[in-house]
Amino acid sequence: MRHQKINEDSALVRQPDASTRAARRWRAVARTDMNRILYLALCALVCVAPIVVVAIGMGWPVTDGMAAGIALLLIPILTYPAGVVGTVFFLIVSLTGITTLTEGMALAAPIFAGAGYLQWYVILPKVYSRKDRGSKSAAISS
Repeated sequence: MRHQKINEDSALVRQPDASTRAARRWRAVARTDMNRILYLALCALVCVAPIVVVAIGMGWPVTDGMAAGIALLLIPILTYPAGVVGTVFFLIVSLTGITTLTEGMALAAPIFAGAGYLQWYVILPKVYSRKDRGSKSAAISS
């Protein structure tokens, strides 16, 4: 009798009601939104920090080229491989003499962030969440 009671209770625990499922979905969406905001904030920080350091100076011996170089080393970590588009834009704008290195980084920042955002939060989730993935792998293995 006691064993049967435990099985009935465990069956209730395994099947959450609709409000619990909705709460779980809401938490997953909120977590994803926070990840997106954090990602865009990090991209903005990496791209804007050289401008602030060069403008304020803060007594550091940092030149325009050093600040842009540091940002150009850090931003590809967040946006690779899609960030190559921003790097090419930065190099074209800076090496042709249209802008200084720091100004070029400021112009390329939205391209870096946009390319990385598209890659990590739009394209890759669509590729890896296809419904027909299982049927393709079954056809290949048979």
